[in-house]
Amino acid sequence: MQIVQDVWPQLLPIVFVPHDDAQYQQLVKVLDQLIDQVGENEDHPVATLMELIGVLI
Repeated sequence: MQIVQDVWPQLLPIVFVPHDDAQYQQLVKVLDQLIDQVGENEDHPVATLMELIGVLI
């Protein structure tokens, strides 16, 4: 849990529940960037993050 607390401030700008259209659009941009980087490579180190952002959207 300590590791999560240490890195959470760095992740907060890209991992959050959107509460308005601006936040929703921000997550869409993050997802687009992840799709460009990950593509269909399920073994990519941030593939799970891409899936999580998709769920949040």
